Amino acid sequence: MELYGGLISEEDLDSVKAEWMEPLTIKYRDYEVNTVPPNSSGFQILETLKILETLSPEKIKFQDPDFIHYFMETTKLAATDRITHGGDQSIKVTPTEKLLSNSYAKYQSTRISNNKVNLLAGEVFNPDAPQGALTSVDLNAYDGGMTTHFAVADKDGNVVSITQTLGGGFGSALAPEGTGIFLNNMGNWFDLDSGSSNQIGSSRKQDFCLSPTQTFKNGEFYASVGTPGSWGIMQTTPQMIVNLLDFDMNMQQVIDSPRFKTIGGKRVQMEGRFPKALVDNLKNRGHEVVGLPDWSPSVGGGHGIKKDQSLGSYQGGADPRRDGYAIGT
Repeated sequence: MELYGGLISEEDLDSVKAEWMEPLTIKYRDYEVNTVPPNSSGFQILETLKILETLSPEKIKFQDPDFIHYFMETTKLAATDRITHGGDQSIKVTPTEKLLSNSYAKYQSTRISNNKVNLLAGEVFNPDAPQGALTSVDLNAYDGGMTTHFAVADKDGNVVSITQTLGGGFGSALAPEGTGIFLNNMGNWFDLDSGSSNQIGSSRKQDFCLSPTQTFKNGEFYASVGTPGSWGIMQTTPQMIVNLLDFDMNMQQVIDSPRFKTIGGKRVQMEGRFPKALVDNLKNRGHEVVGLPDWSPSVGGGHGIKKDQSLGSYQGGADPRRDGYAIGT
């Protein structure tokens, strides 16, 4: 980087130290779902699940119009909170205890109407939110393309789940001599707004979307799922977790099932394999459906492992939307 006039030195890189952190955990039905804490934005995944959990089990039906509408609206509420509260924890601490509480999930559920489509403001880098877009709740006043994911498990029961990114195409397009490793360009995810919890600066940690998950049942490993996909990670991952935990799919079905992604305003991308009757129903409610191909990399490239707790065997799944495969050795 210094060779090409960059501002980052070898000493800067040497000063960065990896930190061991406790995972962020929620109880979802009979399972414990874990992901990485802020400055990662994985809390959006967990908030989505907590709001969905307010539904009675009989209302959680695969590709049911009422449930899919509720799921879409839930992702908007959780994304709005992530945009408001995410960022460098040395500047502003994300109130995850409140955001992931049962009482807050119940309150958020009251903001969802079966016949109304809320407006999503869009990402933090979009200054032009549509009029009437969702805003985050005042919690102080409230009472009560170059990203990859992989998971590895061994015979001793150790499981590692990693989501890694270069950012843009080939990252910064720089590979230190002799390493064969491209350097990422994720610094462009910082912003320049004074006072922002995501403002660029020395030793700052940006609001980051990479959010691998691990799920446990009765204290034992049950499954790991994750995906690339930028801010869409936090929408794709809960869809896979619901397929896994609510619909009891095998890992390949979990990953193969068609996906959606809310993208701002009333717009929502949907893969072409969703039934036409479902899509028409959502359009009639006010969703502006943007059609995707049957299998679209726009909604991620998930990979996962599921453990049969009675047999001790593992089941892997890989996403045909992007490169990847499942293998046992």
